[in-house]
Amino acid sequence: MQEVLYSWNGYIFAILLRMRGSVSDNKRLLRNEEEDEAVFHWEIRRSGINGTQELIHKVAIKFRVVPDSVHALVPVAKNIDLINTGVLSGQQSLTTMRVFTVSLGGIVNDVTTNSHCISSESHIIKTSPTCTSVYVDGSELRGMQEVKVHVHFEKWTTFIAFTVWYPRLPVTLWLRDPVLNSISNWPITAWKNLQGQRDQRGTAKQFVCGNRFQQTEIRVFASFQVNDERTGEQIYLTGHRDVMFDVTLLAADSIISTDRTILNVRNYNNRVLVQAVQPGKAR
Repeated sequence: MQEVLYSWNGYIFAILLRMRGSVSDNKRLLRNEEEDEAVFHWEIRRSGINGTQELIHKVAIKFRVVPDSVHALVPVAKNIDLINTGVLSGQQSLTTMRVFTVSLGGIVNDVTTNSHCISSESHIIKTSPTCTSVYVDGSELRGMQEVKVHVHFEKWTTFIAFTVWYPRLPVTLWLRDPVLNSISNWPITAWKNLQGQRDQRGTAKQFVCGNRFQQTEIRVFASFQVNDERTGEQIYLTGHRDVMFDVTLLAADSIISTDRTILNVRNYNNRVLVQAVQPGKAR
C-alpha cells in the first residue's frame, strides 16, 4: 500500500452520499410514481502545480430517486430440524418463526402477524396461519427432508424448508428383569371382597395376607429417521440405526399393563417401574 501511495502522481477523491427525508416529503414518490430526480451540485478547488493559480472544477450530477419497496421476503425459524416426539408423548413439539421484509433501501421490518403460512405436507408438518410457529403433534404419518412451508405477504411469496425426524416404529423396550418373583419373608396385607356378602355400605371385605413381589425398571428407546426422497435410503438422526435415544419419560404415559391384577406400572422419580401383584403373565 505504501508503494502505491509513493508512486501515485494523480488525484484521489471520494464522496459518500446518504439520502435523507421520507417519502411523505415528496408528493411524486408518495403517489408511487416510477421515479424522481435529484441534482447534486458540487465543486473542487485546488491550487496549480506551482501554487500560483486556483483551479475550480464544477460538476452537476443527476440521481434517480425511487420510492423504497420490498426487495425480499425472509422467513426465519429458530430451528429447521423438528423431532416428532409427539408420536410418543401425544404432546405438541414446535419451533417459533418470524417473517421479515428487506427493502431496497436496506430497511428490515417484522411482518409476521400480517403474513400467512401453508404447509406443503400437512401430514408431516403443520404451521400456524400467522406464521408464528411450525409444529408437529403426533398425528403425522412420517418424517421427511426439505418439507416446505410456504409464506405469503401481500404479493410476495417464498418458502422455508424443514427436516422432520420421525421415530422408527416399533420402539425398543428394555426390562431389567423380565421375570418377577415373590419375596420370601415379606408378607403384605390387602383387602379381599367376600363374594355374595353385602351390607349397607357395599361389598363386604376382609384382611388377607399375600406375598410381596419384585419390581423392575422399564425403559423405552427409539431412533429417529427420515427417508431420502431421491435414493430411498433411511437417514438416522444419530447417524446409525442402532444408536438410540432414551425416550422413557416421553412415552411414560403410554406404558400400560394389559392386566393390572397381575402387573402394575407406575412412575417414580423420573423412572418407570413395573410391580408384580400376583403370579401370572401380563404385558
